[in-house]
Amino acid sequence: MRRTFQIYKLLLLIFVIFTLVTAQPGCTVNLGDGSAVGSSEHLLLNKSFTATSGEKLMINASGADVKVSSWNKNEVSVKIYGKEKAGEYVDIFAERSSAGVLVEIKNKSIIKWVNNLGLKIEVVTPEKYSANIETSGGDVEIKDISGSLLIGTSGGDIKMMNLSGSLIAKTSGGDISLEKFDGSVEMKTSGGDVKIREGKGSVDAGTSGGDIDVQTASGTVNLGTSGGDIKLRYTGENQGINCRTSGGDIMVSVPADLKAEVALESVGGSVRCNLDATGVSMDKNKFSGNINGGGPRVICKTSGGSVSLKKE
Repeated sequence: MRRTFQIYKLLLLIFVIFTLVTAQPGCTVNLGDGSAVGSSEHLLLNKSFTATSGEKLMINASGADVKVSSWNKNEVSVKIYGKEKAGEYVDIFAERSSAGVLVEIKNKSIIKWVNNLGLKIEVVTPEKYSANIETSGGDVEIKDISGSLLIGTSGGDIKMMNLSGSLIAKTSGGDISLEKFDGSVEMKTSGGDVKIREGKGSVDAGTSGGDIDVQTASGTVNLGTSGGDIKLRYTGENQGINCRTSGGDIMVSVPADLKAEVALESVGGSVRCNLDATGVSMDKNKFSGNINGGGPRVICKTSGGSVSLKKE
């Protein structure tokens, strides 16, 4: 009976060790010194494909930075760079699909992850081209594209410039910035800041651990953060503004002729509004009223800071 119990414990121990090895990121191989794969950058893949405006670029990459831009050609160029022997650890390919162009980088082993391969994907597409970009551990930069854009990274920053159409950008551990956009925007990060400049259209932006700084015109605006400040400069016709933070200040500036129903509230700070309003109800922590006869609601609420609504 005792021998049977010992065999059972041994089998259980083997099972636990196997589970930990296959399921945990502790089996990562770090090649930071470059000695195993070569320290210099090499061109690992160079392909071009005929393209038609309106098609889609699809990128699914493990541990790579991604850069996408446009040119005046009906062609998609794909270049992938990395350390010389990166191909021993990952599979790299790009191909034409029925929807457009597909680019993938996958680990060869399902139980071993390799860091510091220096992988970079650079793609150039026609200007009117949609994109679906996913990378598990790198930064994403995209500019001069018009289309439906879906961008995601687990551990990097997202930088975007001169885009139009519909945009969804999400990262678990980095900052998101957008400069010059016309369309609808959704931006989410769990651990960084959100910044928008020269936006036009609806904005939905949120972060769990950073600040939000937005300059946009027209469209609905929905901004939320659990641990930072919100700064909004809004121009154009009001279509609804909602700003909420649990741990910071809210500062909103709008045109003097903005029509709005305003509700400002702070649990732990002051509330200020320097626009002329009617039907005002206010105390130290709350303000409500109608600006220029009323209009879509402007709501700003914070639990741990002050709220300021002012005219440009």
